[in-house]
Amino acid sequence: MIKKTIGASVLAGLLVLAQAPSASAAVHAWTSPPDTSTLPCHYNIVEDLQVESCLIARTQAGVPGFQAVMVLENMGTTGIQLHSAVINMWALPSPSKQIRGDSCPDTGLSSGYGAACYGTFASRAQVCAAKPDARSVTANAAINAPSESTNRIAVTSTALAISC
Repeated sequence: MIKKTIGASVLAGLLVLAQAPSASAAVHAWTSPPDTSTLPCHYNIVEDLQVESCLIARTQAGVPGFQAVMVLENMGTTGIQLHSAVINMWALPSPSKQIRGDSCPDTGLSSGYGAACYGTFASRAQVCAAKPDARSVTANAAINAPSESTNRIAVTSTALAISC
């Protein structure tokens, strides 16, 4: 009887937790990487890991805006464990204003493979509402890869112009 009560209490608690809105940034899944040759990206290569931060100007349901993406490539011969990945969007000039703050789950990346994590789309109107004097938007990507670096690997994309 006690086991059933505890089990029911735990289940009820998990259901409440699952229905509660997230207090933190959205967590996005890893997907296949896009072709970044035509995207406004910057990259950083640390040991065998290439990390790219890209900002895509696109429309969603006819609404113009931006989407940040982190693209990873394992150029080594062994797998790499990846932790605490974030992909953020910022409006400039200084003082800059964070528009989106998203994260990607911890994962492993096999030798010779790539992966991408897309941030949440932000419409032009949302960027301008958050920072009325915005002149440009950037994507900032950061990740921990302990086998490649003892420091956090961070990259800022090419800035895209916006006129609010």
